[in-house]
Amino acid sequence: MRDGLGMEPQRLRCRAWDSKGPIAFQPIGHSDKPTDRGMGGPCTDWAEFAERLDWVLHTLPPATVQLMVPASEGYPFVWFSHSTFCRFFWGSGNYDPAGLGPEEFNRRMRALGLELDTARFGSGDWCSTAEYRAEYKPLLDGVAEGAIAVLRDIYGVGNPNELTVQAFGNIQGIDDLPYVARQLGIPEADA
Repeated sequence: MRDGLGMEPQRLRCRAWDSKGPIAFQPIGHSDKPTDRGMGGPCTDWAEFAERLDWVLHTLPPATVQLMVPASEGYPFVWFSHSTFCRFFWGSGNYDPAGLGPEEFNRRMRALGLELDTARFGSGDWCSTAEYRAEYKPLLDGVAEGAIAVLRDIYGVGNPNELTVQAFGNIQGIDDLPYVARQLGIPEADA
């Protein structure tokens, strides 16, 4: 990095996590945590929200995060689930608050690599078809961008500050995750 890229250690950004979530580990460089990078307070920009969401998803312990859209027709949401053995899924509810109509709504969801799932989870939600992996050697490319496309282009959310978030553990020993709302820059949903 020093010779080939001309990088100095103080310019590096690092992120560290374990099976319980993000951890403080700073051998070199600077923390990649959004609030440590000056992204405190409410998030009002989709590009910044993509960076924040990417950090949350990469450092997520076995847990579920739901981004909730203000209730209109139904309760639109986008969800992410890191379950045991590094399995990671994401998807969304089967709601059309923007009024796209069934044909256009389904076309857009499938274009994002989502399929209507009634068998795997039995929920009737849309679920990712690609193979994603969390924890060790994470493979989450495109997840944050896909989720934002659902929220902005399919659900019609104009600004990330319209969202609320719920985050909770999927295994014993991991309860609520209040850091998620703080790092995303959006409020926690009412329980």
